[in-house]
Amino acid sequence: MAVQISKEQVKNNAIDSTKLDGSSNYSFSGQVRYTGSDTNTQALATRGFVESVAAGLDPKDSCKVATTANITLSGTQTIDGVSVSANDRVAVIAQSNAVENGIYICAAGSWSRASDLAAGSDAAGASFFVEQGTANGDKGFVCTSNKGADVVGTNTLSFSQYTGVASITAGDALSKTGDRLDVEVDGSSIVIESDALKVADGGISNSMLAGSIANEKLLTSTISGVSLGGTLAGLSAATNGSISLSATSYNGSAAVTASVQLDGSTLTSGSGGLKISSLGVGSSQLASDAVTTAKIADDAVTQDKIADNAIDSARLVSNAVTTAKITDGAVTNAKLAGSIAADKLNLGNGLSGTGGNLAVKLDGSTLNNDTNGLSVASGGVGSSQLASGAVTAAKIASDAVTTAKIEDDAVTQAKIADNAIDAARLANNAVTTVKISDGNVTAAKLNFMASYETLTAGDGSSTTFDAAAAADSTMLGGAIVFRNGLAMGLVESSPSGQDQYTLDPTGGTGGSLRVTFGSAPNSGDQITVMYFQVSE
Repeated sequence: MAVQISKEQVKNNAIDSTKLDGSSNYSFSGQVRYTGSDTNTQALATRGFVESVAAGLDPKDSCKVATTANITLSGTQTIDGVSVSANDRVAVIAQSNAVENGIYICAAGSWSRASDLAAGSDAAGASFFVEQGTANGDKGFVCTSNKGADVVGTNTLSFSQYTGVASITAGDALSKTGDRLDVEVDGSSIVIESDALKVADGGISNSMLAGSIANEKLLTSTISGVSLGGTLAGLSAATNGSISLSATSYNGSAAVTASVQLDGSTLTSGSGGLKISSLGVGSSQLASDAVTTAKIADDAVTQDKIADNAIDSARLVSNAVTTAKITDGAVTNAKLAGSIAADKLNLGNGLSGTGGNLAVKLDGSTLNNDTNGLSVASGGVGSSQLASGAVTAAKIASDAVTTAKIEDDAVTQAKIADNAIDAARLANNAVTTVKISDGNVTAAKLNFMASYETLTAGDGSSTTFDAAAAADSTMLGGAIVFRNGLAMGLVESSPSGQDQYTLDPTGGTGGSLRVTFGSAPNSGDQITVMYFQVSE
């Protein structure tokens, strides 16, 4: 297997071609290609190493940036200090919901997963290089999820950094041997034990201590068998607030028990040490002016805590007394300064006020204001202003109610006198069928005649017979068909025999009447039709 180094690596000085051994193992045709059999174990990267990496990793196209925290997977944005735009590849490796991790293609709207890392078969061992970024730029990452586990939106993907492109230089307190880094320790105060750093036994000397050792820095039973260089005989027996001792000397072997005497009301002891007793701080324990504004919680001063008459005008902020704070009837005449202007009055319908003036509002259609005062406007009294039954016959002058004074649809049936509507009052075509009561059209009212016509005689095969002339324009109410002088049976549809037929007033030749039998009349049968026509 040949080891390939991309042209981009050479162009970016990632590979210095002068450092190659100049053998025939390298070719430069757009790429640096290793074709030899390298057995030099001192090389920075042997062919065997590269091939082992190639066998375990699945390289993908590089990504512009990699995320460092949870992001929204839509729209252009700034990631790791770099602006990303449409079509940029982004390695999403730090989502709070790990099912969203993967390589995405940036878009103005919702992002999509990259085609080379879109399914579970692409997950395990997938590796990629990150081109830019403050935290993740120039680093390589590999997917550590199991192969086949990446069901988009269901299974999680995890990524780990496996390399940085730049070489590592050992800094202070570090040493580097090949690809190994070590921490340098002096062995006196700090040592390495089981691959971990620890403080050496006796490593902290007196010179390393700044000041005294506070009690909380000492473990229980830490000081043991240490000579104090004297005795404790000077300490007296216990009183409240003092230390009591069970022994008066210390020689390095005898134990000394000390305790603080507490009153139990304000101070007590707990598992963590001394503490203020529950409700131990009363008014006597508080110094004057000890409770400052900062010590009072918001809304802690309730109505019961405020003394009567404690809130004077100096305690009220401007505009604090609103309408809701004034009791009904509390503003007496003595509380008013000057007169009440019109704009301070709650004016009802028909009144208006400007400054100190009140005025009656007029609509101008029914009421006017002239030199003599208020008056009814001309034409101001309409039907809505009149009470029902207010206008009697005595109140209406002769010919006073003109057509213009009568509202449309105001003349109802009750307002029309019997026999008031004669022929002159009826419009043409006003009397329709629905206006005529059943049975009221007598023979004297009809103006029509009956017409008889003998159609072509039956031939035993024809079922259709037409009248000689069109009669539909003047026909009234259908026709009667006779066969050999006998009336046949009219049906609405689908006649079934010689004695049944249907009529079509305009279905015949030239729009004439057509008779259609259910079956052909016998040869020689006389077919006669009688229809009714309006007389001219």
